[in-house]
Amino acid sequence: MGSYVYSCKWIAIHPYFRIIDSHKRRSSKLDHTEHYEGYSCVDLLNGGMRQNGVYYLQIRGTTYWFLKVFCEQETAEGGWTVIQRRDDYGEPRENFNRDWSDYKNGFGDPAKEFWLGNENIYMLTNNEEHMLRVELEDFEGNKRYAQYSHFKIYSEGEYYKLEIDGYEGNAGDSLNDPWYGSNNSPFSTYNRDNDRSSLNCASMLKGGWWWKSCGRGLNGLYLNDPQDITARQGIVWFRWRGWDYTLKKAVMMIKPKTMINAT
Repeated sequence: MGSYVYSCKWIAIHPYFRIIDSHKRRSSKLDHTEHYEGYSCVDLLNGGMRQNGVYYLQIRGTTYWFLKVFCEQETAEGGWTVIQRRDDYGEPRENFNRDWSDYKNGFGDPAKEFWLGNENIYMLTNNEEHMLRVELEDFEGNKRYAQYSHFKIYSEGEYYKLEIDGYEGNAGDSLNDPWYGSNNSPFSTYNRDNDRSSLNCASMLKGGWWWKSCGRGLNGLYLNDPQDITARQGIVWFRWRGWDYTLKKAVMMIKPKTMINAT
């Protein structure tokens, strides 16, 4: 699919898109999901939507195309669109060891474990600058975060390459590590090996990610034992808990670099 070529056939099979008629565009219930006009969770926050939850955001440049997202409105001044979540929601667990198409289009439940989809993230972010916030929790209940003032991914033609900068936080800067980070790295899945390693990092580490040299990521196996023998294939933020510890929770969320109205 080329950039911004929307078709009813593509939308019909896409897990997060919906066509909404004009008479339903405000305060309507759709599959128990609130829909309000806005291009981002910041827009909804400024419009008074201050509760966390699943909403539909309008795709910029379209009239009736809306994307189903989870808005985090209670953390770090709110206005965050969650693009990934890992947590224990019981069995069956969401499978993150998926192919290129699934990572492109998105999978899972936005209110539970999910990946929003590389194409969706690109469409939400390619018209204005965004920041990224990563929230982490280990099995002992300790919490850390990493926030980046610059977040950008490129189009599918450039393999959804990640550009990241401006770290602050207390989790350590795993994404910008010169050897094992993700900055300026294309996205890889087990069937689309775009990393710089001689190995297939996505296949070896059981999840799609912006791999550089198989340095670990947040889309690996969900494991109940933080030091399981397969922990390196788990949910790893190596600048905090090291290479051999898999985390209990991880959330990635983005927000436009715009001023939030004081309301």
